[in-house]
Amino acid sequence: MRVVLDDLHAFTWLCTLVAMAQIHIVRSLDAAWTEMIRILFQPFQWRKWLGLGFCAFLADLIGGCSASTSTTEPERLAPFWKDPWMLTAVIIIGIIALVITLLFTWLSCRGKFMFLDGVVHNRGAIVHSWREYRKEAWSLFLFYLTFSAFVLFVFIVFACAAWLVRDRVVYDVRQPMHLLGSIGFAAFAIMLGIAAGIITCTTKDFIVPAMYLRRSRYLPEARKLLSLASCYPVEFISYLLLRMAVSALLLVLIFVGLCLTCCMAALPYISSVVFLPLLVWVRLFPIYFLAEFGGEWNMLVTRDTLVVPSALVPPPLPPMG
Repeated sequence: MRVVLDDLHAFTWLCTLVAMAQIHIVRSLDAAWTEMIRILFQPFQWRKWLGLGFCAFLADLIGGCSASTSTTEPERLAPFWKDPWMLTAVIIIGIIALVITLLFTWLSCRGKFMFLDGVVHNRGAIVHSWREYRKEAWSLFLFYLTFSAFVLFVFIVFACAAWLVRDRVVYDVRQPMHLLGSIGFAAFAIMLGIAAGIITCTTKDFIVPAMYLRRSRYLPEARKLLSLASCYPVEFISYLLLRMAVSALLLVLIFVGLCLTCCMAALPYISSVVFLPLLVWVRLFPIYFLAEFGGEWNMLVTRDTLVVPSALVPPPLPPMG
């Protein structure tokens, strides 16, 4: 009976944590929406709107990592690779694509700090933020290069292993071991994609603001964030779940906007200007969430017009009577 009461007591405490996390996160989301309205519409300034739109356009040039597989048989590509002119053309196109990808990634890193600076200080300054946060942007750029190279390496190893198994073993889905192998490969690919998505999301939402606040590099802020998340796992898991729901809502709203504008809002830069309220709202959401923890995570203490929420403090486990 004592064990049952202890388990029920711990479960009640956990439910209290979850409820508290949801209340704080929803409050952060609501505060971000209120601040977005104040920044963009009170009053409306078209120069600031266009400046923030340009910064948002740069910030979203590179959204994350992605990889795709091809089902084309290597034997069918053999004549193609034997042609020296075609091979040279492919190499040149690959180099050009790599250079463009690196350029867009570098511009995106600069744009992330420019957009964050404009949102925090309620301004559309471009030149100042471009010069001011170049060191932090370079650190973020080096992380993206390392992270992308690691994901690509893991994907290549995974693809080579799958191809070797397929080439040397007669695959039969009716065989239990073959079916388990397929399920294992699929599970590994899904886990890799989820891990890459979480790292990309936490980098953009949390580490970039921390780098901006303390003018530091990526790795020190990543360690601090990992330590904070280990102390408040319920809050961060709840945030990620709500962030996924918000992203789904944004996709629906953007789709409706594209339909209403006959896809004119899909043009580069124009899309950032048209959907700027949504972009500012999503950018402010993690800032207010971090402010819940107070102390070194609160970048809103210098803003007189903002109401900073109180820091999150988990309720202590009441003693058993």
